[in-house]
Amino acid sequence: MTHISFMLPVDSKVRIAVYNLLGEEVVELANSEFVFGSHTFSFDADGFTSGIYFYKVSAQNFIAIRKMIILG
Repeated sequence: MTHISFMLPVDSKVRIAVYNLLGEEVVELANSEFVFGSHTFSFDADGFTSGIYFYKVSAQNFIAIRKMIILG
């Protein structure tokens, strides 16, 4: 289980997606409205092959891309 944490200064529509090394989106984890404050989103990587992936958190004028390693 992987946890993705983020903080919002205002209510925002947030999209969280996971990408493989080729830049292909493999799963969309969230695409909905979140209230301001701190949030932690859990991601169950069962069924994914081991390797390096990236996740992207987008909210209004903010985008963060981080690397994660899934070990199977």
